[in-house]
Amino acid sequence: MCHSKVGQQIDNFLDSTLEHISEEHQQLSAAYSDISGRFESSQKTLLSLKQELKSLTEMHEILQKHNESLKQQHDLASEQLSKLQEERKQLSKQLKEKETRLISSGKWESAASK
Repeated sequence: MCHSKVGQQIDNFLDSTLEHISEEHQQLSAAYSDISGRFESSQKTLLSLKQELKSLTEMHEILQKHNESLKQQHDLASEQLSKLQEERKQLSKQLKEKETRLISSGKWESAASK
């Protein structure tokens, strides 16, 4: 009878241990599944972000080239404007000199009266 009682206790202990192991296995399986899902999601996000980075990098390079082109156009336009302003000053100076000569020679008044 003692022997049977000990056997029963061992069986109860083993059943309890197996139940505990089974519960722990289920918890670990659920945690693994959750972590695997988050890992896959993170991988997809990482891939998406890498693609976005590549696109943004390409766009940045295009914008830099465009900016450089605009700077060159601006510099050229500024240079042309400066030359035109200098030419305008020279022409204005020449015009004033001719007016002064015409006025001092008296031809201005006769040209204005015609």
